[in-house]
Amino acid sequence: MTTAAPCGAWAAISVSGSVQITRYFYPIFLALPLWLLAACGTAAEIETPLTSAPSPSPGPTERATAALVMPTTEPTATAVPATPTPLPPPPAPTISQYSLWATLEMAQRQLTVTQTITYVNQTGVTHIELPLLIEPARSNDTFQLHSLLDNQGTALAYGWENEHLIVTLPSPLPPHNYVVLHLAYEARLPAQEGTFGYTPLQTNLGDWYPMIPPYLPERGWIINPPGRVGEHLAYARADYAVYLRLLAGEPPPVIAASGYQRTEADGWRYYRLRDARNFAWSVGRYETITATVDGITVTSYAFADHPRQAQAAFDATLQAVTLFSDLFGAYPHDSLVFVEADFRDGMEFDGFYFLDRGLYKRYNDSPREYLIPIAVHETAHQWWQGIVGNDQAQEPWLDEALSTYSELLYYERYHPDLVDWWWHFRMNRFDTTGPVDSSIYAFDRFRPYVNTVYLRGALMLHDLRQAAGDELFLAFLQAYTAVGWETEQVTGAAFWCLWHEVTRVDSRPFLQRYFADNGFDPGQDCR
Repeated sequence: MTTAAPCGAWAAISVSGSVQITRYFYPIFLALPLWLLAACGTAAEIETPLTSAPSPSPGPTERATAALVMPTTEPTATAVPATPTPLPPPPAPTISQYSLWATLEMAQRQLTVTQTITYVNQTGVTHIELPLLIEPARSNDTFQLHSLLDNQGTALAYGWENEHLIVTLPSPLPPHNYVVLHLAYEARLPAQEGTFGYTPLQTNLGDWYPMIPPYLPERGWIINPPGRVGEHLAYARADYAVYLRLLAGEPPPVIAASGYQRTEADGWRYYRLRDARNFAWSVGRYETITATVDGITVTSYAFADHPRQAQAAFDATLQAVTLFSDLFGAYPHDSLVFVEADFRDGMEFDGFYFLDRGLYKRYNDSPREYLIPIAVHETAHQWWQGIVGNDQAQEPWLDEALSTYSELLYYERYHPDLVDWWWHFRMNRFDTTGPVDSSIYAFDRFRPYVNTVYLRGALMLHDLRQAAGDELFLAFLQAYTAVGWETEQVTGAAFWCLWHEVTRVDSRPFLQRYFADNGFDPGQDCR
């Protein structure tokens, strides 16, 4: 028998629509009454919320989650009517949930957020503390935390450690129980290119909110420092309910965001994204192209000076979604958004990716240009980082090599006459040396990192395909995708164990050729 964390009301904020009160909401947040929605504990201990606004109905391919009940407008204090009839308890959440209300004041690039995290402990161990990763805190004077409360409205103790928080829980959190945290904070976006910041062309918000990282029993919390190249975050899966509001002039800029937009009222736009690893958005003067195929709505957001290029990237993304759904497994969401980026290269998020503006400029109306393979590469990350999560800092090959090799699968299907071109343009003209299993910290420049992890990793995958044959190789990719649904984080060891289980092809010759850590023994390590 387990002991649940203390139960209480789900705190939310009744925030005035005025700019002044929205930006200085901290005293209001502490003064307002708590808003009943869900409590923390086990399923048998949850009391039914007596009042709640109805949640939007789920989209065509998203699963319903009864525990994630969100209002259709900004939350307000609600009177609780008396009732003599006890109601049955709602189901306990089975997946962590992030609920965010974010107001972006465009003139000052000031972000004001209230956030609720419902963290479900699926780690198998009891926790007395939780880490909160806060990427905006890495920039000086960018992030200001106003409050961090438990579900009773009591301030929680915490300490800063290398730009993340260690939060002391109100009571130990056993496995299969959950705890609710409420945060209020502000962030001033920096004037910089990249996924978090703004330029004259756009404002980007990737990794903009506090998040709880994944946990591996053999390692603990996956918390990595940034490197000179690559990505350092690992993401846990969660459900997202996000309200966004812009305070801007007329005409207002366009919002591009992960997830499926359901409602727009009182200036708020609601998005929800299920079983996802993160939520990103961007604001700019975008032109859009959209289409729906097999229940998936794909939308391009691009600057007005690149309509032809935007159409080409859009067509390639549609083709890639169709192909990869067929080869790897169904695309996990009902929407995919991509945005022309005012920074170099591309960057993937769940249900969302950025694509370098420079690639649009250089596009020559042919698939023989970087715009097309990079669009396909970032689309492939929806499987090889979205469905199948991994530690991007310590084992980047798990998503980057697979996403690179997915480009070849795309060209084989849609441009078979350009397969030789792809091998030369993307692979053979570069110095593909070094151990594929290198971490991001082994490199101080981007090109050697790409050559080793992306390109040589793709060469390794091609050798594996040649050894197993197309049928077994694709069966492995499908099984690998399925494992991603079942496992919070997939490791290199799990990759190789599954490879042996599906194909029966000995991995040791490939490990000796491509890996620095080549002592893996399936007979010993896959028991």
